[in-house]
Amino acid sequence: MAAVLIIQFGPSALSKYGIVSPWLIVIAIPISGATLSIATATLARQAIASGDRTQKYKAATEFFWWLILLAGLIVGALWLRHEYRQRGFKAEEGLALEFVRNHSIVTQKGGSGSSPSMVAITKTGDGVPVKYEIGTRLGSAIVSVTQSSNGRELHLDCITNLSLGGRDPFRSPCEQGSVVAGTDNTTRPANPAVHTDAAR
Repeated sequence: MAAVLIIQFGPSALSKYGIVSPWLIVIAIPISGATLSIATATLARQAIASGDRTQKYKAATEFFWWLILLAGLIVGALWLRHEYRQRGFKAEEGLALEFVRNHSIVTQKGGSGSSPSMVAITKTGDGVPVKYEIGTRLGSAIVSVTQSSNGRELHLDCITNLSLGGRDPFRSPCEQGSVVAGTDNTTRPANPAVHTDAAR
């Protein structure tokens, strides 16, 4: 793999390969495990099949293709679920921008004249957004996302005049700079795709 990258993109590609290669190993482990499981099950099916050698081979072959079909269905279902969730999270980003744009604090303090922009998104290890930082005329709006029995809810925690690069990353952004505190004004995204399995 490294040799192919060097030939194609030059020595500078090795730095990128060093970043990507550990993830290639992680991805290869479940694929290798699934392949080994299918091979082992196919050999076991051939061993217990009745009949002569040709009949055993036929039974094992049919069993193998059924396993491949099952694996394909599982992978397809997981991929569709992933895409469904990602579309939901993308829609939630738009709802977060709209939430800040129309929030009473933003409109009352004269920050409604410009369109807010997404600055940063904080996600959990499995890719679920838990906080949005949105740029406005007033400063950076910090919007947290909570999970309740009604679904995911957006909360304006605060608006701080300090940008992301000017803050201490180990402290809450709502404790730094000139801060406008948020309110209990919340909105719940209606898109069911953003309803996750785990509460955050």
